[in-house]
This record gives sequence, structure tokens and C-alpha cells, in this order.
Amino acid sequence: PNEEQPISEEEWGSLIQEIDSLEEQLHNSTLADNIKDLIARHLSLIRKALGEYGIVGIKAVKEAVHKAAGELIEYKEVIKEHKDAPEISKFGQIWQRTTQIADGAIKTERVIAAGEKIWALIKPIFDSTN
Repeated sequence: PNEEQPISEEEWGSLIQEIDSLEEQLHNSTLADNIKDLIARHLSLIRKALGEYGIVGIKAVKEAVHKAAGELIEYKEVIKEHKDAPEISKFGQIWQRTTQIADGAIKTERVIAAGEKIWALIKPIFDSTN
């Protein structure tokens, strides 16, 4: 049985618009190059996963989320140093939406919270209160 619900064109298009917007912000950003490079890598990862979604399904998005989680944890102190930057805030919002989309597309209950768990792990990196 198919264990996936399709990602709606509206969700997909909205996320792509957010990625485009943040990429544009990065061009004029005063953030350090290593932070801009990190964000750009992750935006590219999400964009690639969304592009592969039509071929391999939600697996591509889930793999992108898992791959990114490790790097975000590795760079958490650097990200936290710049937590008030609008680019970092937008970056966190994009990752949150990506994990929500991944969870929303999976019907199987035992896997449905995987993105939610990963988001709970990386969310503190983006919280301005930490």
C-alpha cells in the first residue's frame, strides 16, 4: 500500500518561494561567509530533495532532513551567535516547514513523527531565547 500522501503544489510552491526569498536575502546579507555558505548549502539540499520528490517520493525530503540535522547540530554555536539575524530566523522557519511537510506526507503512524522529532532536536538552535 502507498504510505505517502502527495505534497500539494501549494505547499511545494510556497516552500520554493521561501527558499528563493532567503537566497535573495543572502546576496545582500552581512552575515559571515561561513554562515551564508551553510544556509546556501541547506537551501540547495531542500531544493534538490523537492526536485527528487517526483522520482523517489518523500524519501528524498526525509533524507535531506536527516542529513541537515547533523550539520545543524555541529554548527549550533555559530548559528546561535547570529540568532537575531533575519536570515537565521527565516532559515529556521524553512527547516520547520520542511520537517512538517515530510511528516505530513507520511501516512504510517510509526514514522509520522520523524521530522517532528528532528525539528524538536534542532529547534533550540534557532530559538532566540536560548
